Amino acid sequence: MDAGPRNARPGMQYRRFGKTGKALSVITLGGMRFHDGWSKPRTEPHPEMLAQCARIVKLALEHGINHIETAYGYGKSEHCYGRVLEELGVPRGSYYLMTKGPPKTAEETHRLVEEQLRGLRTDHIDFYGWHGINTAELLKGALAPGGPVDTLERYREQGVIGHIGFSTHGPLDVICEAVLSGRFEFVNLHYYYFFQRNDAAVQLAGARDLGVFIISPNDKGGRLFDAPSLLRELTQPLTPIQFNARWCLRTPFVHTLSFGMTEPEHFAEMRGIFPISVPLAQSDREITARLDARRLL
Repeated sequence: MDAGPRNARPGMQYRRFGKTGKALSVITLGGMRFHDGWSKPRTEPHPEMLAQCARIVKLALEHGINHIETAYGYGKSEHCYGRVLEELGVPRGSYYLMTKGPPKTAEETHRLVEEQLRGLRTDHIDFYGWHGINTAELLKGALAPGGPVDTLERYREQGVIGHIGFSTHGPLDVICEAVLSGRFEFVNLHYYYFFQRNDAAVQLAGARDLGVFIISPNDKGGRLFDAPSLLRELTQPLTPIQFNARWCLRTPFVHTLSFGMTEPEHFAEMRGIFPISVPLAQSDREITARLDARRLL
């Protein structure tokens, strides 16, 4: 286990990412929303994408974010981060890196991981997630003897991958089955004030000491960046993004939230999340009560 959080800064808070033992910032820098990130070829990020990513990475590190998240399925994101982190000269030991992929066979896993290492310009990936365990069939395939997870475990034994987890948009029973398999150290899932269905999975992951990473709270959590005026009134003096982040983090079983920040002003709003209280502070409970009452209508 590391002695303490990497890149720790005053004002940011950090949590132990389950059995991985790594102290992550409670806000993760997500990597799928940069300029022109989806055009082809995936290996050639646009200069404007690189410049935007460089600005955001520097601000993230200055604010104490120590976890950067991407995926093979995020278009040019891996190649953009690889270029930017190398050109900025960011020490590899100063942050954690998560990427993901959905390989179906051992051979495909090997090809994919090697390609991702080249794109990210790194010799190791701290957290690797099997991307999109959304059905029982996909879970069975990922865990098949001699299959993808077995291959990822060999990479872990070699020190190329630090920890293995999974991401999911699937139903609760599939998520819980994956958690109970004992093969994963973290889970990326949906869980927000406006989508509480996965609460049982969060509690189960906590009981099994898995790291819990919340996917896209500001978009999938209700397009909070474009919230209606009524919601903004109900969450005062916080913004909807700030309230939802505090609500998600009110349980110690939730460890980090992915924020796909692309502009400097996003960091100003992020700062308003802190300090986070466990359990929620009285003022935050009052916001929750107002929202609960409105939902009952």
